[in-house]
Amino acid sequence: MKPSNQRLRPVILCGGAGSRLWPLSRSESPKPFVDLIGPQSLFELTLRRVQDSSLFDEPIIVCNQAQEALVQNCCEKIKQPIKTLILEPVGRNTLAAISLAALSCDVNDQMLVMPADHVIDDLAHFRDDCKKASKCVSEGYVCTFAIKPNRIETGYGYLQKGTALKDSEGYAVKQFCEKPDQKTAAGFVESGDYYWNSGLFVFAVKHFLDLASRFQADSLEQVKQAYSTAVIASNTLKIKRDAFELVESISVDYAIMEKTDKAALVLAHFDWDDLGDWRALWRYKAQKNKTLNEKANIAEGSVLFHQAHGNFVKSDRTKVVLAGVDNLAVVETGDAVLVTKKDQGQLLKEAVMKLEAQSDVRLHTPTKAIRPWGSFESLHKKPGYQVKELMVNPGGVLSLQRHQHRCEQWFVIEGIARVTLGEDIKELKTTDSIFIPQGAIHRLENASDQPLKVIEVQFGSYLGEDDIERLEDVYSREP
Repeated sequence: MKPSNQRLRPVILCGGAGSRLWPLSRSESPKPFVDLIGPQSLFELTLRRVQDSSLFDEPIIVCNQAQEALVQNCCEKIKQPIKTLILEPVGRNTLAAISLAALSCDVNDQMLVMPADHVIDDLAHFRDDCKKASKCVSEGYVCTFAIKPNRIETGYGYLQKGTALKDSEGYAVKQFCEKPDQKTAAGFVESGDYYWNSGLFVFAVKHFLDLASRFQADSLEQVKQAYSTAVIASNTLKIKRDAFELVESISVDYAIMEKTDKAALVLAHFDWDDLGDWRALWRYKAQKNKTLNEKANIAEGSVLFHQAHGNFVKSDRTKVVLAGVDNLAVVETGDAVLVTKKDQGQLLKEAVMKLEAQSDVRLHTPTKAIRPWGSFESLHKKPGYQVKELMVNPGGVLSLQRHQHRCEQWFVIEGIARVTLGEDIKELKTTDSIFIPQGAIHRLENASDQPLKVIEVQFGSYLGEDDIERLEDVYSREP
């Protein structure tokens, strides 16, 4: 093993749909990439957490292929270089994701595995605790961080603290308990021996792969096969769907941590939250505003409360009035409105599953969607037509494409657009427009060094984002 003062290799996992925070969190822009608590996304805050080069190496990031542009844009925004970006075609839980990361590491690395959607504000204590965990790992353990509970919580896993380790500041994990019922959780909190399982881990790469081979040999071999056939471009690994779909979906907790006798914990001295639902977000914001009590209202946007208490309201475009109601979450995003009791995250998750069964586009695509070339925002939508605003970055190039179900009219609002339409290439300036017939091959580019803004009006019987047949794409996206 390397000495305990070695640098840690952060592995940031961006999995999970965050359906209990719909409609802000959607599959194309899930919870880690949404500005839930301020001007920076949870993913950006996670990156900044490991920017101390004396302790951390360049991170490895594992995400869904649909989130590649979100990750790249964020890393460029804060000038954060990354070692490897691993793109999964489908989610296969944490064992598979961490195994992919381990295979891309040096065998002597120590990995600090972090979900991208946790909140940790106390960076000094976080870094100190990472050093303690690294020392545990150097002594031959696999380590997690234990959070002292400050309330009864049935949505978290719990750890029971065992005996102190001889040569480090950690403790053996005596027992794992996954999401207990209310009575059991109350007993855990009262005992003082149980802690929340943070979902953050430190592993020595060689030890992790040895344990995975011992306890989950078939799964590890499937991951290795998928890794060996990945498409590599620069520092990006794109895992092929046919190989990765064969991988078993299982968490690292069940697969390794609960089976090994070398599981250890470090008592976390940093604050921690995973903001899993609207109640958690309300609680976090109320604490930051120092107004936490059962009557506190939290409002973002144009909101009026009258004899209403304990509500969370976020409105992007509409005036919202709450009168005589308590403990609600009301969220308006322009294309969707949610009204629910803020402690009913599981019911919301079930409702989102119904949206999925209906193939509702609002489950997947946010009103403002990030793409490798820039972004688009849906401004207005009615049966038969839709209005979007396209922002194309300098040098941005949309795919060469065609649509089977719609035609489009483009209006240049700012900048200079280069438009391919069939065999012709045209340059359009501000106030110019062009009609794209249904089925016509076309492409939009920004060939200037200034942003390009285009209003796109779509007409047709079907206006979904999947009505795009890509014929050529500089970002190597699937057709």
